[in-house]
Amino acid sequence: MPEVCGPNQGKHTGTPPRIADPGAKALCWLIQMTGSCPCGAHAVTCAPCRYTSADPEGPVTTSRGSPPFPGSALTEGAFDISFAGVGQLYDYRTGAVPDAATLAAALAGVGWRHIELDAPKRAVRFHHPRTRIDLGGFAKGHAVDGAARALQQLGIAHAFLSAGGDSRVIGDRRGRPWSLGVRDPRADDRLVAVQPLEDVSVSTSGDYERCFMRGGERVHHLIDPATGRSARGARSVTVLAPDGLMAEALSKTVFVRGPQAGLALVDRMPGVDAVVVDIDGHLHCSSSLMLETLPQGQP
Repeated sequence: MPEVCGPNQGKHTGTPPRIADPGAKALCWLIQMTGSCPCGAHAVTCAPCRYTSADPEGPVTTSRGSPPFPGSALTEGAFDISFAGVGQLYDYRTGAVPDAATLAAALAGVGWRHIELDAPKRAVRFHHPRTRIDLGGFAKGHAVDGAARALQQLGIAHAFLSAGGDSRVIGDRRGRPWSLGVRDPRADDRLVAVQPLEDVSVSTSGDYERCFMRGGERVHHLIDPATGRSARGARSVTVLAPDGLMAEALSKTVFVRGPQAGLALVDRMPGVDAVVVDIDGHLHCSSSLMLETLPQGQP
């Protein structure tokens, strides 16, 4: 019997309502990051983050146009919203994993090239019957962005917003910076580093939240789209970025790519920093980050 770990092991379930807009900007941004063209949102089958095709015979019309991020194949496939075709095969409550044949069949539908986006018509269509998309990799970050905007519109100049692993700090703590503690992925009462923050979004992705142990190996929800299996380069990644959508998407990207390639990507992006705890528990950070490390961990 597999040993289940983490507080959020379950699958998403739900009835598929239609949405008009919440995923539009986010899906546009991520489709561009993985290499396609602008515009799009979709039908959600488990609000707010499980997306799939409502009508495989025709496109789904979206409500908004161009996104703010002009990327192209930025992550080299490390972040691909079409991973959902394999992600749905895992159950972190029961410890279920797909067999090799089932995984191979699902992998055939993974890849942004199976997704067609029509910018003028603001429509999206899948070109493989097994293609599914899941916006859970950045939906909370996008939601935190919206909450931060709402507070700022009310004139609030100092705030700390948190939604699990995704946070946004507005301003400072009235003259002092906010403080971010990077937790030890193997001891939730200890920190490995502390970082002062002002006016930034933060997202952490770790292999300890939704996972189980099987045959001595940790099976977790951060799936490598290339293999359909849990990524193995890190224990946790924390990204600091100008907005929550970018921070959350990049935390997954760096986790999948691993410390060396992931931090090389971060170092090419202005205004973005990252802290990585690698698979052996060693700490790495982007070149411009001034980090107070706590080698022994502190409560």
